[in-house]
Amino acid sequence: VMISGGSTLIFEAIALGVPAIVFESPAHFAATSMKAFAKSIFIVQSAEEMLDKIQTCLGNSNTCSKKNKAQTCLLKNVFGK
Repeated sequence: VMISGGSTLIFEAIALGVPAIVFESPAHFAATSMKAFAKSIFIVQSAEEMLDKIQTCLGNSNTCSKKNKAQTCLLKNVFGK
């Protein structure tokens, strides 16, 4: 699992097939919001949400599987193949 504050490291996690969780604080303006990629990554705004998404990823849930499939589609759209 890759946890980030919204940096481009998330795209490296996607390229490696690693579940990605982005923390975006509701108290701060996110100039580079990752919400455009919400189908492929988890976006959280609190510690409780973070814990829930970590458990979701580690538990190999259906939700995590859907995100992984969306990551594959995202990579195909960006790089082809």
